[in-house]
Amino acid sequence: MPGIPRELAEHALNVDPTAKPVQQSMRRFSEPKRRAIGEEINRLRKAGFIRELKESEWVANPVMVPKKDTTALRMCIDYTGLNKHCPKDHFPLPRIDQIVDSTAGCDRLSFLDAYSGYNQIKLKKEDQELTAFITPHGVFCYNVMTFGLKNAGATYQRCMQACLGEQIGRNIEVYIDDIMVKTKHTATLVDDLRETFDNLDRRRPPSVSASAPAVAGFGTGEEGSTRTGGWDGRRPRCISQSTGDAQDGKARLAQARLLPCRETTTATMRSRTSIPMFPRPSATFSSNSIA
Repeated sequence: MPGIPRELAEHALNVDPTAKPVQQSMRRFSEPKRRAIGEEINRLRKAGFIRELKESEWVANPVMVPKKDTTALRMCIDYTGLNKHCPKDHFPLPRIDQIVDSTAGCDRLSFLDAYSGYNQIKLKKEDQELTAFITPHGVFCYNVMTFGLKNAGATYQRCMQACLGEQIGRNIEVYIDDIMVKTKHTATLVDDLRETFDNLDRRRPPSVSASAPAVAGFGTGEEGSTRTGGWDGRRPRCISQSTGDAQDGKARLAQARLLPCRETTTATMRSRTSIPMFPRPSATFSSNSIA
């Protein structure tokens, strides 16, 4: 995966140089969790997201969290000790209630989700060893930005606004790694999607060939498939990581009285290019009703 060029976006921790390093002792893990950690370590090393370390002043522990609606485990890193010594990035994130309001009157909405979004942004080389974490299989550190690091969301939002700034507010809305293409009239759906993909392709790293499976370093497509080269005019597919994600998103829009609330599965979400929107009723609603 080529990732985002450092010239476009790079995450820096800016740790206080006077801070005392935090070295956590390795926690005990059950056998199923040890196997899950080993599988995740192998996947991350193969992708080039992490590398092994022999020594580090900062050491954190992994935390195994069950994935939504499955028995699988997701590996997160407990960076609370490190984050305490990182200054806050005050780059603003969009307000979700205002994004929902902006969809009023649109005929179609198309949802895109960046593949391995956070991991596509490089971590500043001087800060990589600060992300060290200990496992039963060794000590590793991240070469890329990962979940759990302070200001990761702000860094990603800044990157997306640099890529799609010309469209934001006009025909798309972006919240971190989630992109919503707004189509006022159904006839312009293809043009809106083409413009979005073209803007992402424009950020493609120079070293990546036109046939590489990436869009500006943003991998797109369903699991097991990738989008290659420039946009070929075919209808893109909405992607949902799980049935729960699809239902949560539909429920949120239903609460805003923009969509009828009906049962939606992952399969139906993936096979649908865009969701038809109904005119917003004259009655107002409170932003507090949005989950």
